[in-house]
Amino acid sequence: MKNLVIVIITLLTLASCHKKQDSLKVTDLNDYEKFLKSDSNQIKKVMTEVRFWSDRLDNDSTDINALSELASANTTLFNVSGKIEYLKIAEQLWKEGIEHATIEKTSLLRSLAHNYIVQHEFKKAKQILNKAFLISKERETVFMFFDVHMELGNYEAAKDALFKVKDLSDFNYLVRLAKWMKHKGYVNNNTFKYLRRAVKLAEAGALKHEMNWSYSNLADYYSDAGKIEKAYHYYLKALEVNPNDNYALKKIAWMVFSYEKNAEIAYMILNRIKEKYESPDIYLMEAEIAAYEKDFDKKAKSTEAYYKLLNRKSYGEMYNAHNALLYIDKQKDFQKAITIAKREIKNRPTPQSYDLLAWAYYNQGDYNKAFQITKEFIHGKTFKPETLYHQAKILKANAKNKRVKSIKRELKNSLFELGPNFSEKINAL
Repeated sequence: MKNLVIVIITLLTLASCHKKQDSLKVTDLNDYEKFLKSDSNQIKKVMTEVRFWSDRLDNDSTDINALSELASANTTLFNVSGKIEYLKIAEQLWKEGIEHATIEKTSLLRSLAHNYIVQHEFKKAKQILNKAFLISKERETVFMFFDVHMELGNYEAAKDALFKVKDLSDFNYLVRLAKWMKHKGYVNNNTFKYLRRAVKLAEAGALKHEMNWSYSNLADYYSDAGKIEKAYHYYLKALEVNPNDNYALKKIAWMVFSYEKNAEIAYMILNRIKEKYESPDIYLMEAEIAAYEKDFDKKAKSTEAYYKLLNRKSYGEMYNAHNALLYIDKQKDFQKAITIAKREIKNRPTPQSYDLLAWAYYNQGDYNKAFQITKEFIHGKTFKPETLYHQAKILKANAKNKRVKSIKRELKNSLFELGPNFSEKINAL
């Protein structure tokens, strides 16, 4: 009889575990498998455009239209392939176009500013936007000022820029209003209301770029709010509009890993993305999955692949934050991390940049210095989970345990975003 009871309890436990696993299953390979294939047709189409406009430039190197179209084509190639060299080519072409342009210069200046934003050259982007604004005070320029000010940590300037162009029927205003609310920690019903309104405007105008952008934004916000099924739904919608949206695919890979704990499928998605898209951060996600799986050989190989790609290509300032964290957490080269963090602060003095510096000092054992940086530049100025975790560790080291408890509660709600490797770390706070 006793053995029978044990068997029944065991079966009930197994059934419960299977039910729990099923409840965590959100994604379905059949939904997104078609997007994992490389779209060679689009690459061919864009390369045809590149050849056409290159021939036009051979005949007239000052042809503004040809310079602009060729820069746009190279930007598309970067978006599709991830290859940084295309972005660099586009930068030079935009510069040449601006140099030769006598009319419609503001559009070219904004395009160059956008290129700099992608390269994380935010101060350069701001300088270019200043030139555009002197020519014409257009709404499009003001929206980009908001973007740049947010990246530079100039939050009051960003707020001023945004509310100068307030219009709840304007797509560009709505998506940025939602971003402002998220920055302030207000991811609530109003935030989603504004984003859904932006989605409807994009859909009503059948604006594919805006549809893709708003779907992806909405998915990110649902993800941050822990609404994984809704997030998945909108990442799929983003892919339907833009089958080459590798950002959405990476986010689905993260869901499969962080939420469903299915390392095999997550690896498969990342490997398929790598076949068509070049991005160093894919290898870092692989390393994180490997750490969870305790596959330390795979983790080391993925980290090495990240460094190899970074050293082979000219990424400039784009991966400073990743590099600083790697020097802190993996290589324990704190002085190198401090140097990178200071450079990142010079480039973009945001709370996240100061967090890199504080985290480096904390790991070096200088708890007081880490606390002073946190107190002055970080506390209450960002709600990003990884930064909050660093704050909690620094506060605990400085005997500020009361504040640690409230952060710990918040971090437990952010475990999906942080990833399963943080579970034990949070419990240990």
